[in-house]
Amino acid sequence: MRSLLILLSFAISKTYASCECQQVNSWNDLQQIINEANAIESVSPPIVSLCPFTVGANKNSGTIIDIQRSMHVKCHKTNPTDRCWIRVEKKTCPFDQDCGRKMVYIKSNDVTIDGLKVTHANDNIFLVEKGYSNIKLMDLEVFHTDIPGNSRGFPKAVISVKPTASIQIIGSSFAWNRAAIVENKGGDVLMYDNGIQGNYVQTPNEEAIISNKKASSKLVLTQNKFSDNKASLGPVIASGSNSYVFDGGQNCATNNIKDGYPYGCNGSYSFDEWTCTPFVVSEFCGNNRSIITEENSNEVNAENNTETVFTIVNSTDTE
Repeated sequence: MRSLLILLSFAISKTYASCECQQVNSWNDLQQIINEANAIESVSPPIVSLCPFTVGANKNSGTIIDIQRSMHVKCHKTNPTDRCWIRVEKKTCPFDQDCGRKMVYIKSNDVTIDGLKVTHANDNIFLVEKGYSNIKLMDLEVFHTDIPGNSRGFPKAVISVKPTASIQIIGSSFAWNRAAIVENKGGDVLMYDNGIQGNYVQTPNEEAIISNKKASSKLVLTQNKFSDNKASLGPVIASGSNSYVFDGGQNCATNNIKDGYPYGCNGSYSFDEWTCTPFVVSEFCGNNRSIITEENSNEVNAENNTETVFTIVNSTDTE
């Protein structure tokens, strides 16, 4: 019995802690790999290394990846063209139509997701539950999503952060999405070295590319590039009463406009004082992340995006 336990321990260690990566041939494979990592009883977070893949989900399999313990999920890239790519069927999703709730649901401290690419989603992609800390989203590529949310308060952004959660968004690209990028509902958000380009916030009551209006919301930004985004009231960031925005410098914002008007706010807009505070160095673009992808030659922005990729069918999971 003791020998069997030793062998089991060795097998788990080899799968999750070595340089080997795990093959992903379907969305169900990906869910199963995460579920197995959730079940590991160890103090240190398991490293879930994924071999590059392109997968989707079918209508009956569900679209939720439920992360319930600390772990590091990473794409094992060995060359610049490698991707861990989740492709979702692109379809029209009007405001107040229940198109989905979430794809990755984080309910643990100390979770890192590194190197995923997600395209054409209709769901809120990353939802961080209240109270969890040290969440890192790194080297993400999120393109062509369509996330309108609804009037009952369901997320209408790529990343939704609930109260008292803390998250870092690092080295990622968000482009041509019909959605806000971050909806901070009272957590701590750090954004560093991200490219945010050509996004269009379509819902009538969402004012900015990043919503930081809820009380106790804290947002810190350094070396991010915001360009050619459009929102209903114009600004890159919407702040409100008792929320906090800190410009850490070297952020760049150009051509971010109000829907229907040739101007916007290339910085943070206070809805208490009705004033725009531009970034400290609003024209410094030299060292900021650019949107570099095989798709960028085809798209200018999300508002008039007509590209269609039919790969998978969305789930109708509910909260």
